[in-house]
Amino acid sequence: MTGIRNRHADWLRAAARAAAEATTRHGKAWKSRGADRRLDAAARIRYGEQMLILALLALQAAPISAPGPASASAAPAPSAIVTTESGLRFQVLQPGIGRRPTRHDAVLVTYEGRLADGTVFDSAPEPVGVRVGQLIPGFTEALRMMNQGGRYRFWIPPNLAYGDVGSRGVVPPNAEVEFTLTLVRVGRPRTR
Repeated sequence: MTGIRNRHADWLRAAARAAAEATTRHGKAWKSRGADRRLDAAARIRYGEQMLILALLALQAAPISAPGPASASAAPAPSAIVTTESGLRFQVLQPGIGRRPTRHDAVLVTYEGRLADGTVFDSAPEPVGVRVGQLIPGFTEALRMMNQGGRYRFWIPPNLAYGDVGSRGVVPPNAEVEFTLTLVRVGRPRTR
């Protein structure tokens, strides 16, 4: 590894010297002719080629990171699990940078809903539009704390989910549900 870096450093120094010489030669020619003059086409091409070689060598000389836990993924590490006052638990998988929706906004989301045993009971792998205020209370609370572009995991307790009646025979009564939710876009609802 050290031998490779030394070779790259030698190449980089040689390319830098060549580029510096070309810059000095062309720079003096440029200044002596005045700012309104242009370098001849051949000189500009040679200078461009030398700068391209320099850039490529600089990229090759960049440190090479070995694959491992720190560099295996470019995604940020998930945050700790936080519990709100209402009992909703969440974990930030990827923070968003856009605006947060209000209760009256329409949003585009992707999601996957699971039961405690891991059974998927509902999912939308493609973005679907929903109105924030027309969902189960836990989903509404969850969306209102997210920023556009964010991806979160939520554990919604029964009192904020489907309660003691469940849902469509798929979610049993008094079941905690888990949603992995991505807030794709926040928009204002259409008014009539």
